[in-house]
Amino acid sequence: MDQDRYKAAVDRTAAKLRYSAIHLDNLRAVEKKGDDFERSYQESFLFHLHGVRDAFLQEINIKYNCDLPIEKVKMQSLKRKISQMGLISVALDKLNEIESDENSWLSHLNEMRNHSAHRHTIPRLHHMGGENHGKIHLANTKNGEFISEDYFTLFGQWQSNMSELITQLRNL
Repeated sequence: MDQDRYKAAVDRTAAKLRYSAIHLDNLRAVEKKGDDFERSYQESFLFHLHGVRDAFLQEINIKYNCDLPIEKVKMQSLKRKISQMGLISVALDKLNEIESDENSWLSHLNEMRNHSAHRHTIPRLHHMGGENHGKIHLANTKNGEFISEDYFTLFGQWQSNMSELITQLRNL
């Protein structure tokens, strides 16, 4: 394994985590009115947090000496290459398992990121008055149902989950 390339890949994964945290902090500071400014930070948060997963795949490519070109590093291409080498990546299998579970936070993150990047804005419900005053709930982009957590809470959970997941996967 090329230690310098691997360290650079680890650093990139950490940078994507930091970038998503910056965007989440900025979201917490903006006026909640659903304007382009707020929505741009939501989409940027989703982009960077999902990018953590993509950066981690680059780590696996280097760690296992797969030598896939950077633009070819995808879940399936890594699984295929590692299998051809007669190896098993428990971390890659675990990541794939979580991501493939349509009810997992990572699957929801992936879908929401893809939806906002390629299809349309994410439907949202702004609460005015009552016990949920000031909260904003985003819709599940697959079924249209609104997610029970305020999106700041949801995004904070995803940020924490991603950080914990990457630490866990590196230790497998």
